[in-house]
Amino acid sequence: MIGVRAAVEVKPDNIQEFIAIAQELVEASRQETTNISYDFGKLADSETSFAFIERWEDQKALDQHMQTSHFTGAVAAWEKHLAAPLDVEIYTF
Repeated sequence: MIGVRAAVEVKPDNIQEFIAIAQELVEASRQETTNISYDFGKLADSETSFAFIERWEDQKALDQHMQTSHFTGAVAAWEKHLAAPLDVEIYTF
């Protein structure tokens, strides 16, 4: 199993737009057959910091996810809303 934590810092004026894009990504990603879990939330001590917490069957599943239209579309759409690049960590279980 592969786990992913992707943290992101969002520009203060763009939070609602970012959240809408992220929620669509979460819903679509949960429909993928190789997805075990896919969650998104705001860090407790920050109004502009968010994280995606994901689990996938294996690296191949994660690689396939990153090529889906809902993933590539979300990444392209939220690019202008980010205050810093995505901070991604991948774990194996």
